[in-house]
Amino acid sequence: ELARQTVDLADKLSLTVGQTERLQFIAERTGSNITGLGGAINTINRALTESGGRGRVAADALRALGVATVDAQGKQREAGNVLLDTIKRLAQINTESTRTELAIRTLGSSSAENLKGLLKNFDEASAAATRFGIGVDEAATKRLAETNKKVTDL
Repeated sequence: ELARQTVDLADKLSLTVGQTERLQFIAERTGSNITGLGGAINTINRALTESGGRGRVAADALRALGVATVDAQGKQREAGNVLLDTIKRLAQINTESTRTELAIRTLGSSSAENLKGLLKNFDEASAAATRFGIGVDEAATKRLAETNKKVTDL
């Protein structure tokens, strides 16, 4: 069941299963709620597609963080990759008030609140994920999700 949920979340966030597994591990390790990323991806999508209102606020904040929204060929980047870069950049900000302000503008207020621990302790938890090999074998997770679906369908 957990594998299926991971695959579904990866699809929702426009991330690979491996990237999603790493974020889940990091979120759990830092006491954060991974479900906060659902709202965050919506805010990122607005930044990538809307030129006014909330989309513009988020786009301006992404620029302030130095997060690219287009690739070298001028094509719009996948929202999931923009989200990962945003999290990594926010995690590098040492001043909590600045990090929180930019998190609210780029991820939305509820996501910024849910991910506060993740943003504060991202580097340490990410290093632990690497040490433990989290997210390395995403094919195994996909196979588990498929098996779960077959068993559920019986």
